[in-house]
Amino acid sequence: MNNEHSQNEFSLAELTALLVLALCWLAKVLIYPTPAENFHEIFERASIYHLIPGWLVITAGLVFNRILFVFALVTMKKKD
Repeated sequence: MNNEHSQNEFSLAELTALLVLALCWLAKVLIYPTPAENFHEIFERASIYHLIPGWLVITAGLVFNRILFVFALVTMKKKD
């Protein structure tokens, strides 16, 4: 049996890396430069140059990460 995975499959390490990156981005938005005091501040920080609203950036991030997570789970091979 070939233990190498194709380019379209994720390993558990890659899935973990994706989760860590998503959590780091969220932590950055929450605590930098000072801890956020309310949800409005979180969405304001997530906005991109006030051209793209923060709610849209956070929603896009959640959708993107959910798609990657599901894709990773679906394509992971079970260890024998």
